[in-house]
Amino acid sequence: MSQNTTTSTEQTSLLPTYLVTRDEPCPSCGYNLRALKSDHCPECNQQLVLRVGLAEPRMAAFITGLVGLAMGFGFCVIFASSYAICRLSEPYSIGIEWRHLWPTAVGSFVLGTALLCWLCWRRTINRISPPLYWVLAAMCFLASGIAAYTCYVVYWPTNELIFSDPAPLN
Repeated sequence: MSQNTTTSTEQTSLLPTYLVTRDEPCPSCGYNLRALKSDHCPECNQQLVLRVGLAEPRMAAFITGLVGLAMGFGFCVIFASSYAICRLSEPYSIGIEWRHLWPTAVGSFVLGTALLCWLCWRRTINRISPPLYWVLAAMCFLASGIAAYTCYVVYWPTNELIFSDPAPLN
């Protein structure tokens, strides 16, 4: 196990040394930090640190899972909203049949919770092995597909009531 052997005074002296000949903007306010003398930005007074970062962070699997969950969550919300609007706008409607809304309510809750967890635990998820990470991302799309299919199957019996033309009056 390696330990950080650089003390804070050495870190403080590395930043001005790095910025002696470089034009780097302050991450907070954009002020040019060339020839900085301390570890604070002279414009916004934020403390600055010199760090090593990834040139290209691996974000493809994270974004794939995020899109999958957001797509399923959005589908459930839009599907339930369109169903409610169509049922309430019918002239001879008996109202919303709540038994048709439970799949979207469950889907919205499950996918919304998964989306929130995916965002909050991003750093933890990023630390798992790439193959497992891609399996999790694929499961996000699978969960969205299951939610969409369930909504369609449950709503199907009502589709001809909602979207058909009214019978002509004779």
